[in-house]
Amino acid sequence: MTQPVDAAPKPQYTRKQGERMYQNVKAMAFSVLATVAIVALVVMLNPLRDRDADPGIDVPAIAAEASSVADFTALAPEIPEDWYASYARWNGSPSDGVPNWQVGYVTPDQEFVGFVQSSDANSTWVGQQVHGAAESGLIELSGHDFSVHRADNGHTYLVTELAHEEAAGSEASDIDSVTLVVSGSGSDEQITTLTEAVLENDNESRS
Repeated sequence: MTQPVDAAPKPQYTRKQGERMYQNVKAMAFSVLATVAIVALVVMLNPLRDRDADPGIDVPAIAAEASSVADFTALAPEIPEDWYASYARWNGSPSDGVPNWQVGYVTPDQEFVGFVQSSDANSTWVGQQVHGAAESGLIELSGHDFSVHRADNGHTYLVTELAHEEAAGSEASDIDSVTLVVSGSGSDEQITTLTEAVLENDNESRS
């Protein structure tokens, strides 16, 4: 008759061995938590440029397409090399009935600067563009007078009218000017840089 096999005795740990095992598990848990915290911190501090915008946006190409359907020249200024475009779009059928060309850029310090053009602008539309900010002064840039508006959201807005000239071979229109609004959360220097670049591009488009 087969004799029953006795079950293997369960290992017995001394109190000191149990404490050492607990300390090892505790240390491992803290190590994992510390690693997760470091990874999370790196992800949080990593610049969001690649995720928030497409540095490959071809503003001149999109502007050329917009100009083919707009009744004015959509501008595409030459910007500093360390800026990048976050969007460039033609709004042909907006809800407010004012077709417009918009371009936005991000500066190295992650501030926004941009501009919008329209040949159908009215006082209501301009008021919306400057977020209701009252005119606080006038400045002259590259021979153009701009009204300055500083809104509660921290943005600065510069508004002017650009003379409209028919391109060679285009049909005559009754457009006298194109409203330009340059805006941004960046410094006055950055906003001035963009404004002067837009005006230079406007001059080039007439030559």
